[in-house]
Amino acid sequence: MLADSRKLAKSTREVAQVAAESKASTDYQLERIHTLVNSNMTAQMEDSLASKKAELAALLEVIDLKRANGQEPTPQAEATIELIRSDIARKEAELADRLEATDRAAAAAAAAAAADSKEGE
Repeated sequence: MLADSRKLAKSTREVAQVAAESKASTDYQLERIHTLVNSNMTAQMEDSLASKKAELAALLEVIDLKRANGQEPTPQAEATIELIRSDIARKEAELADRLEATDRAAAAAAAAAAADSKEGE
C-alpha cells in the first residue's frame, strides 16, 4: 500500500512537471505571437499615419496652386483638410499611446524575467 502511494505521488509529480513545462512553452509561444501581432499592427498604424500626412501635404499643395492662380479653395476642400488634420492628430495620439503601452509591457516583462532569474539562483 505504501509502495502504491509512493508510485502515485511520483507519478503526480511527473505529470505536474510535464504540465509546468508545457505551460511555460505555451506561454513563451503566445508571447512571441503577441509581440509579432503588436509589431505588425504598430507598423500598419505608422503607415496609415504617413499616408494621411502625404494626403494632407498634397491637398495643401493643390490649394496653394489654386491661390497662386487667384482661386480660393472650395468649402469642401477646406472641410476635408480639417478632417484630415483631425484624423492625423487622432492617429498620432493612438500611436503614442500604443508605443507607451509597449514600453510599459517590455519593462514589466524585463522585471518579471529578472525576478524569475533571482528565484532560480
